[in-house]
Amino acid sequence: MLRLKGRPLSLLVEAVDHGRLFSALTRLRQTGQWLRQEFRYVGPQGAVIDGLTDARTVALDDGDRGDVLLTITDLTERNAWLREVQRARDEAERARADYHHILQSVGDGILGIDSDGRILLANRMAERLMDGPARPLLDPTAAPFDADGPARLPGTTAGRRFIDANGNRLHGLPPAAEAARSGAPVVERIVGIVEGEEAGAPTRWLRVSSHPVADAAGGVEAVVSSVADITAVKALERELNVALDARERFLAAASHDLRQPVQALILLSNLMLNETLPDEARRLAEQLQSSIGGLGGMLDGMLDISKLEAGLIRPDPVAVDVGALMTRLHGEFAPVAAKGGQRLRLVAPALTTRTDPGLLERVLRNLLANALRYAPGGRVLFGARRRGGRLQIEVWDTGIGIADQHIDRIFQDFFQVGNAARDRREGLGLGLSIAKRLVTMLGGRIDVTSALGRDSRFLVSLPLTDERIAADGAGGRHPPLSANGDHLIMLVEDDAVIRMALVLMLEDWGYRVVEAGSGTEASERLDAGEAPDLVLADYRLPEGTTGLMVMDMVRRRLSREVPGVLLTGDTSADRLREAAGAQCALLHKPIQPARLRDALNAALNATLNG
Repeated sequence: MLRLKGRPLSLLVEAVDHGRLFSALTRLRQTGQWLRQEFRYVGPQGAVIDGLTDARTVALDDGDRGDVLLTITDLTERNAWLREVQRARDEAERARADYHHILQSVGDGILGIDSDGRILLANRMAERLMDGPARPLLDPTAAPFDADGPARLPGTTAGRRFIDANGNRLHGLPPAAEAARSGAPVVERIVGIVEGEEAGAPTRWLRVSSHPVADAAGGVEAVVSSVADITAVKALERELNVALDARERFLAAASHDLRQPVQALILLSNLMLNETLPDEARRLAEQLQSSIGGLGGMLDGMLDISKLEAGLIRPDPVAVDVGALMTRLHGEFAPVAAKGGQRLRLVAPALTTRTDPGLLERVLRNLLANALRYAPGGRVLFGARRRGGRLQIEVWDTGIGIADQHIDRIFQDFFQVGNAARDRREGLGLGLSIAKRLVTMLGGRIDVTSALGRDSRFLVSLPLTDERIAADGAGGRHPPLSANGDHLIMLVEDDAVIRMALVLMLEDWGYRVVEAGSGTEASERLDAGEAPDLVLADYRLPEGTTGLMVMDMVRRRLSREVPGVLLTGDTSADRLREAAGAQCALLHKPIQPARLRDALNAALNATLNG
């Protein structure tokens, strides 16, 4: 409280309050009335003081009103606190308005319900959902789904049932009730609400997340849920799956139907070249075989992509003598390079890596073939070296190079450098894409450095190892058997042309052959006393039979493990998985004769060595 008696009042009052204060004092002198009010004063150090002012006149001896006594209460701190409180209230109101705007603009329903079932907050979407069949899913006090029969909730419409994302009945508590009971969040639970018992009844799909809100004692006082109507999304997913299934069936059927005639062409052209032909006829036959080989390579590329996407290619790592593998590949590609006027140089040190030799060989074959294709008349270096704890296998060529804008695209499916006309003799552009996927699967990486018109370098990096090399660690092949007529092969193939070509080829290799065009005919051959040493069968056979069924029938009838080699032109993922799980070698049409002969030798060798 400040006493200002005897001091110049005009110097103690803020200028803005001069008029108001002196008007009040004049009224006090005239009427004796004073209204308690605030004025701003200047303190001793110049600080502004908010003062609640009381005033009264002091009577003189003659009865006149004389001096005025002012009593001022300092409200500065109180007013500052009140201003802060108001500022906080204003900010809270703005935040509440912003929160309300955000809450209402969110596409999902947002809902808060306390443990007594009272709604604490809800946006418009949640209000609409709460008026429908979704309410029990969002209520923390809801009862469990019916334990028996279709999943229902007590109190809901008869015929309404609840299913999960896979179409199975729901058990236990709805999402919000589960979060309330467990005290743990339930995240992105997919629930289908089926309206009716009949098949194909309309289903509304919801994605629900419920989060418990803890009270001071650690219990759950409320549950906040978000819910999204994903019925349209599920419908699009169904349409997409139908389209993908149709595409897969079409590709599988088209691939199978293409492989059959290509397989026949490969076998017949090979038989033709085994005959004595005039020079011009031999040249034409060789060109025909080259074209057929290119077509087969394109189909193989499509098959490899199908198998990679289906997850059917799995590495079988062993210790691999990299130098031996590279030397063997150099021996195969050097004549090709010499024929094209190219020089293929080899640098193959004695290094070992743990990897799948077959998959690594496929990668290196692709890189070598590309280098020779794009470096006509040039030089190719095929080498390996140690870099720290890793193996680097490199393929350099002095070819056409790769433009900067294409470097990042060459590992994409169907992309080719320098083949704008899409000459199918150059393949489909799947080789590098497959190579990159295989190297990644082997735990390595593949890189490229190049520039247009300059050298290109492809580098495959893999971890080194000190493991001992197994007998077949370099990916070596089984030694060929001396096919002297001791081995009887049962050939089961419904395509008459392919069957004829295979019989001629197998007999040319020295095998005895018993042929059948169906599973029934194969059974008849067994009835006639034939006891094959190996079954070579197509996968798809008449009468709903498969080559796997025929192999199983032969093994049961002969009471022994007869080796099998399965031929298939079917690239569907389901069919690939079924065939890959069989106890037999699996070859995909079109198959080159050399690969078929290796597979037969390997299967018979395994039986003899087992």
